[in-house]
Formats: sequence, C-alpha cells, structure tokens
Amino acid sequence: VKAIGNKLSSLPVTEVTLEPVVEELEQALDKEIQTAREADEQREQEAKMASSPAPDAGAEAPEGDGESSVDAEGQATLF
Repeated sequence: VKAIGNKLSSLPVTEVTLEPVVEELEQALDKEIQTAREADEQREQEAKMASSPAPDAGAEAPEGDGESSVDAEGQATLF
C-alpha cells in the first residue's frame, strides 16, 4: 500500500539513529522563544493601556456645524 503524503522510504525501516542535541541551537531557540514571550507581554500591556479610559476621554466632543468631530483618542464621532 502506498502512503499518500510524506514517506521516509518505500522499504521497511529497521533502524533509526538519533543525533545528539546541538546545545547552541537549543540555546538560540530558547532565547528566541523568550524574546517572543516578552514581546507578547509588552503588546498586551500596551493594549491594556490603550483600552483604559484616559482622564479626558469621557468628555464629549463639542457639536460642530456638520463637520465630523474627533474625540480625545482621535476617533471620529457620529453624534
């Protein structure tokens, strides 16, 4: 029976030899993972700070003469 997809060999595999772990690659991978986690935490903190209301964010924008108003966060208001 032929396998669909990736196949090591069409012959039966009788022996598998594992190579020793390369410490430099493992350390580089650990460092990359740690850097990614720190970046994720920083993005989450920035998102929390952006979503928390600013002291003057609750103030309504003054009504204009038909022009779109912009609130403290830079978002256009409709009403």
